[in-house]
Amino acid sequence: MKILIFANQLYLGGAERVASLISNGLNSRNHKVVIAADITNYPITYHLDNGVKLIDLSHVNKSGFFNKLKRIFERISKRRTIIKKEDPDVIIAFTHQVFFWTLIANIFLRIPLIASDHTAIDRDMGTFSNLIRGFFYKYADVLTILTEKDKQLLGKKFPNKIVVPNPLTYEVSKVNYKIREKIVLCAGRISYWQVKGFDRIIEIWRKLSSKYPEWKLYIAGPGDNNSIEFLESLINKYHLSSCVTLLGQVDDMKSLYQKVGIFALPSRVEGFPMVLIEAMSQGCPCISFEMNGAVREIIDNGIDGILVDDGDVCAFSRKLDNLMEDYSKRERISKVAPIHISRFSIDNILNIWEKIIVKLLNKL
Repeated sequence: MKILIFANQLYLGGAERVASLISNGLNSRNHKVVIAADITNYPITYHLDNGVKLIDLSHVNKSGFFNKLKRIFERISKRRTIIKKEDPDVIIAFTHQVFFWTLIANIFLRIPLIASDHTAIDRDMGTFSNLIRGFFYKYADVLTILTEKDKQLLGKKFPNKIVVPNPLTYEVSKVNYKIREKIVLCAGRISYWQVKGFDRIIEIWRKLSSKYPEWKLYIAGPGDNNSIEFLESLINKYHLSSCVTLLGQVDDMKSLYQKVGIFALPSRVEGFPMVLIEAMSQGCPCISFEMNGAVREIIDNGIDGILVDDGDVCAFSRKLDNLMEDYSKRERISKVAPIHISRFSIDNILNIWEKIIVKLLNKL
């Protein structure tokens, strides 16, 4: 079958990474896959395999009222042109705003349309985004959401909803824990430091650094100058420059996951955190806030990772302290995590996607 995928870009973001993984996976299963994304205003960092057709979805990116109107028109007209030319069996739109513009472009063309949401359902995204997620999703033929928690929150709303977790980026790997270094790693876009809770982990490190002078804290991820300067000011304020490092964009995250002793996720909000399942797949002992229950669908507390009640920074600090102190616990979790997290393998998630598409097309 022919599948057309719309995404924002192929540069940064969990949803965009998933779009590339699903495109490559469906292509490997002999489906014709076309992906449309903005590749003019953003570089491509998420690899696409040979056989996946890539179409540029860039638009006017200038300020001003008339340029804004032109951008709206282009968002719709370019999508409509692509849909008519490619004539796919089904369309998948990754993220709510991409879905909205695709929905309008698809009017009267009536190609089966799947909306793939990649944000926690209870997260306030602003008026426009909340309207899309609270109302327009009913016009999707299928709505994919990330967790059972999201499904429960929606209740009877949107009977077209199906839970599809994010897939693993890498094959699971068991790394001998003895070769790992005394590094706690956090990862995510530094531009979103408030959401990602990087200020929290720096505050926590302020308390732990004197007890564990041999340990280092790494924060990996790209960011704008203002965000980087803010975090650097916190690091300097607490005299942590010798033990806390902002790594910036890291191209080979897999090797970094295999190197560090602990992965920490101090985020305030997450949908289905890619960095967490990536770290677990490479044998990182992980500690994370619960994210209103979403992470409970990933971590079995005390078995393959450590969970902390949302907002309890003191408990996070205490449990991280315990994990840093207890080598045998870290080693045990490191062995179990890759085995348990393999349920999110790309093959398993592709099976779910294929079943959804086939069932949808059989209804027509």
